[in-house]
Amino acid sequence: RNFLSPSGCSFGAKCRFSHDVPQGVQDVQQQMLGPVPFAPAMPPSGALPPPPPPPPMIPFCRHFLSPGGCRHGARCRFSHDVN
Repeated sequence: RNFLSPSGCSFGAKCRFSHDVPQGVQDVQQQMLGPVPFAPAMPPSGALPPPPPPPPMIPFCRHFLSPGGCRHGARCRFSHDVN
């Protein structure tokens, strides 16, 4: 795996693994890493890609509207959005 990195294999000719890649380095990288992440799959012609999933719902902070307020303020992991 290290011989595919930009710096190459540090063991060089003494490496116990084969560095012979008859099908090409890009083919091996695709087998190891899966499809290229920056090449999105194309939808069928005329079809629109599916919309992105909605953002996850963040539960409302039960202490925000209390008389003492939320002691965590902006660092609270719950929503302080009253809309």
